[in-house]
Amino acid sequence: YRRQALVATSAPPLLLQQIGTTKLLDFAPQLQHRPALLVIPSLINSARILDLSPERSFLRWLVQQNIRPLLIDWDMPRADEAGFSVSDYSVRLQQFLPMLRQRSPSPIHIFGHCLGGNLALALCALAPQQFRSLTLCSTPWDFHAGDPTLGQQAKALWQKIAAQKNQAGLIPASLLQSLFALLQPMAVTDKFRRLSIHPPSTVELQHFTRVEDWLNDGVPVTRKVLEEIVRDWYGRNLPVSGGWRVGTTHVRPRNINLPTLIAIPEQDHIVPPASSAALARQLPCARLLPVPLGHIGMIV
Repeated sequence: YRRQALVATSAPPLLLQQIGTTKLLDFAPQLQHRPALLVIPSLINSARILDLSPERSFLRWLVQQNIRPLLIDWDMPRADEAGFSVSDYSVRLQQFLPMLRQRSPSPIHIFGHCLGGNLALALCALAPQQFRSLTLCSTPWDFHAGDPTLGQQAKALWQKIAAQKNQAGLIPASLLQSLFALLQPMAVTDKFRRLSIHPPSTVELQHFTRVEDWLNDGVPVTRKVLEEIVRDWYGRNLPVSGGWRVGTTHVRPRNINLPTLIAIPEQDHIVPPASSAALARQLPCARLLPVPLGHIGMIV
């Protein structure tokens, strides 16, 4: 894996706007009269998983379907963003709406992956008239569904993190990566064991390396983001009880009347399927799409 040299990938997308460290990227400016899809990735990992290579790119596949992907690309928070919460990032998304209206006068579609789905829900609650449909993939909502011990583990985790002094206000990606690894402790060694026993083709090895590089190139998150997710969501389960707010706006799926597709990986060990399925019971116009894949395999 470490000796593998990666070949060059596709041409970079067009930068439409940047606010702080957050970018709005256009993957198909030539499709200005085609349906536009705002794609919101998770805050925790980079958006590169959506555009791994020309052969494995969700975004460039959309272009082939004559859909115009507009990607929100988060980056490492700088000093003036170190105090950002999930609500602050939701408000930042709202700041891109004038540019989105300029580039696509008609209402656009919105897609959220993992925690990006929660941000998509918040944006739909803040500006319901701006969007035509909503698609959610691996998006958690009932944080106590599927595994009743997650809430207790989350509380214990936050107590340990809160006790640490971190002047920069950022939680390193290496800590988050370790936490995900603990969900399936043997998975890390298993995949490299399989790699050594059954050497893949050059194309397969390139793909494996890109996914592995993405896994090991996470984005630090602010302490407030992690506090909100761990303490308020996993600990107190605020979203499903209706207690999650962005400013004065409650993020309540029952008030979002957009046609909605909820894609649920049935083998997801990061977001239990039952956690995502809870959204279908609250969104008035939701349709479930179960897929026999895992959290990462779903988007790859």
